[in-house]
Amino acid sequence: MQKISVVGALLAFVHCMGVQVPEDYMADVYYGKPKVVSVSATTSSSLSSVPVQVKFATPMNAATVNVNTTDSACTGTIQVSLATDNFATNTCLQFSSLSAENRDSLFTAVLTADIDPNTNYVVKVLNTATDFLGKSLESDGVFTFKSGVPPGAEPAIVSAFVSGKMTTGTFSVIVTFSRAIPPANVSVISGDCTNSNIVLSANAAFDTAVAACNPGLGAVTPSGGNTVYTMTYTTPYLGVGVPYYFRVKQGLVDKFDISLPADYNNQYAQ
Repeated sequence: MQKISVVGALLAFVHCMGVQVPEDYMADVYYGKPKVVSVSATTSSSLSSVPVQVKFATPMNAATVNVNTTDSACTGTIQVSLATDNFATNTCLQFSSLSAENRDSLFTAVLTADIDPNTNYVVKVLNTATDFLGKSLESDGVFTFKSGVPPGAEPAIVSAFVSGKMTTGTFSVIVTFSRAIPPANVSVISGDCTNSNIVLSANAAFDTAVAACNPGLGAVTPSGGNTVYTMTYTTPYLGVGVPYYFRVKQGLVDKFDISLPADYNNQYAQ
């Protein structure tokens, strides 16, 4: 109400003075230039169907605010891209819907697919968007956000089993992860219990009291897009029913730099 009073007084004053004031100028005094007030993405509890909300300072012309619901082309007034892609050709995320509320000043765009956890994204709002007076944003708005790691988004071990006969002294342990683990993050060192994050030992304490970790380690081979790791061992036969203890440590991180929720432990009898 204070703004209306001020504008009204100003209009009365300039009218008495016989001064012609452009209508656009008076609109700017009251409404100001259109701009993006905030951009938010709710990612703490879920990575599915993430809504991206764009709030404008003034009511907008909804016909000038749109999203791409067809493909990954970087088109539309509101766009989202991985920070590493930075809106390169056909790298934008596809939307499923766009809605407006609060007199077309708040727009909610929903993505079609899950976003990656613990990952940096960029939201761009193009200056082709105009307000209800036809005034466009002064420049593109660029905003960043980082997705969260909700429960269940951590990597997991799907299976870990022995291939071959342990009684022959040569066998493999094959571990399948739920997500890709970069080879650089996998540390399997013969005889080293401390610095290996995937360890096999004849000692449940995983130290050198009985036998070193990863005894007789041969090749460590990733496959399946780095989701499967095969460790080949040539180890001494310990006797029927004597187990080897196997552990994947919690410190092992996936391609999103997210660690396992806990140590994975198993044992394999000879």
